[in-house]
Amino acid sequence: MRKARLSGRMIGATVARRAASSPLVIDWLPVLVVPPVLVLDAALSIRGKPIDVLNVLAAFAGCLPLVLRRRLSFPLMAPLLVGGVVLVLWLLHPETSVVLIPMVALFELALNGDRRRSLWMSLAVAPCVFISVVPFASGWPHIASIVVRNLALCVLAIAAGDVLRTRRLATQQLVRTREQEREKGRARWKARADRA
Repeated sequence: MRKARLSGRMIGATVARRAASSPLVIDWLPVLVVPPVLVLDAALSIRGKPIDVLNVLAAFAGCLPLVLRRRLSFPLMAPLLVGGVVLVLWLLHPETSVVLIPMVALFELALNGDRRRSLWMSLAVAPCVFISVVPFASGWPHIASIVVRNLALCVLAIAAGDVLRTRRLATQQLVRTREQEREKGRARWKARADRA
């Protein structure tokens, strides 16, 4: 009995690892995870609209650009993200969670880009945030607070992606350096053995 449970866990872990490394799952996972968060936020929000089928579909449609986040560059992705955010705000009106849509995309873009691209995205995301918020905010103080908060969260996502990318590159460089040192050590041992 215990062996069967252990075997079942191992199979489950193997399936989970394969699914987590599948490009299809990686592409579609945010489209499946973020919309329920948006719908829940809208349901709990004072200003949220009543939840119906159209609102739920809008949440999923607004997150569809996230499928392309590993294939498109920021200039191509930005209008899709702005459109998705506007659609979600217009039909669903979640309180604060709508910023998850650009955060997921910006994190992935920074993770797969370089430092220059991350800096450029940090500057270029400001007008995108402003354009997304202006039609739905009430008054300049409200617009300013929402823009500053959402911009800070977007820049934080870019910074997190950039830090992880930098760490990944540093780790790869360290592994390469250690491998080269091992090869040099083996070559020295072989040269000594040949001389002896």
